[in-house]
Amino acid sequence: MVGRKNSVSAKLKDINPFLLNVHCVAHRLALCTNQAASTLDYLKEYKNILTNLFYYFKASSLRSSRLREVEIMLESPQLKIKEIHEIRWFAFYDALQTVYCSWNALVTFFDAQNKSKDPKAVGLYDKLTQYKFVAVTHILMDIISIVTRLNLVFQKDEIDIAAVKPCVRATIEQLKQYKEGNVKGFYTTKFQDEVKVSDDGSLQTSLMGHNLKNRSKQIGVVNNVKNEFINNYIPYI
Repeated sequence: MVGRKNSVSAKLKDINPFLLNVHCVAHRLALCTNQAASTLDYLKEYKNILTNLFYYFKASSLRSSRLREVEIMLESPQLKIKEIHEIRWFAFYDALQTVYCSWNALVTFFDAQNKSKDPKAVGLYDKLTQYKFVAVTHILMDIISIVTRLNLVFQKDEIDIAAVKPCVRATIEQLKQYKEGNVKGFYTTKFQDEVKVSDDGSLQTSLMGHNLKNRSKQIGVVNNVKNEFINNYIPYI
């Protein structure tokens, strides 16, 4: 769209050399977020897990129906697993939010599928019950919520140009404060309140009655994802 030679803007400039091209700010913000995540190995793996979830249920209406039954039984939101796109990072927020809201139902569903020896279900159950997956889900819910508020400012029909810079600065400051732990995110605080660690010396960790694996080994990975994602993101804004 905005390339120098064969893009739409380049062809329009051939007609009118005085044309001023302005890249969609909301789209650029989404690209910044994607770039910030692209260098972190676990975020690449995380996105693959969400993609695999989508295709697992897309491939079978029976699976989707059984998941819906579990959601009804647990009185969980009845949500459809969403697809994510590389060029639309904010579509990732929809997929992320769905997994966050449906995590209990998904793990319950895959736990039952484990008994049927479905290898894909076994693999997804293992991924969803890793401590780092659940912790990173809550961290991303906090970070993407902050960035999404800025994105909504850019998408207003009538935007006050004078307000853009203060909004950007406020977003950067909020991300910094969240990274340093000076501001407690709603979702990470909720996670810390609800996760249970046994005091019998085993350090067994659980959430909503489901065991979370490898907490002690993965706390460092979780903290690194949080810090590096924010460090990568801020320079792009």
